[in-house]
Amino acid sequence: MAINDLTGSVFGRWTVIKPSTKTSYFVCECSCGIIKDVRRDHLLSGKSKSCGCLVKEGHSRIYKGRPDRRSLNRVYGCMIGRCYNTKSDSYAYYGGRGITVCDEWKESFDVFAEWAYENGYKTGLTIDRIDNNKGYYPENCRIVTKQEQNNNKRNNVVLLIDGVRYTVTQAANKAGIKPSTVFNWIYRGATKNEVISKLKAVKWDA
Repeated sequence: MAINDLTGSVFGRWTVIKPSTKTSYFVCECSCGIIKDVRRDHLLSGKSKSCGCLVKEGHSRIYKGRPDRRSLNRVYGCMIGRCYNTKSDSYAYYGGRGITVCDEWKESFDVFAEWAYENGYKTGLTIDRIDNNKGYYPENCRIVTKQEQNNNKRNNVVLLIDGVRYTVTQAANKAGIKPSTVFNWIYRGATKNEVISKLKAVKWDA
């Protein structure tokens, strides 16, 4: 067998049968019985491990008995949108200030879904960043209720304005607006400096 001939080799669920008539391809048989041409570099790198049956089985395992897949898909879509969609209303507070999604989640909803379910996701819950100045990745995220998410955002915020420390409620009252308005800015991802600028733009009695 030539050095570059992979005949007889096994890669994931693929067994190489013979070289293909197409350059740099091999005829391979998947353990499920499907036979097709597969690129040599995809076999060697692990990019191709099966005909697709492995992914389908993974989907079945992840989603089996999960009526909440659709709601999780919305959570995922919102996460990606506010970080990468420049037309999103929340982009300025996320992607616009450098908040990103880790590659493994960005490239695969299924990888994200597996993490979410393992960490207790169900309909009505959402994803929360532990450190709001860092991005979306497993070590910085948790599954929480909306109220817990709001508490995280609120508890992390103390505003230093003109040398004086204010809680969000105190600052909102001083500016003559509802605290819920300021909490909404924070919920959408506004930084402390952005919140202070908004407060002063509305009204601020020095």
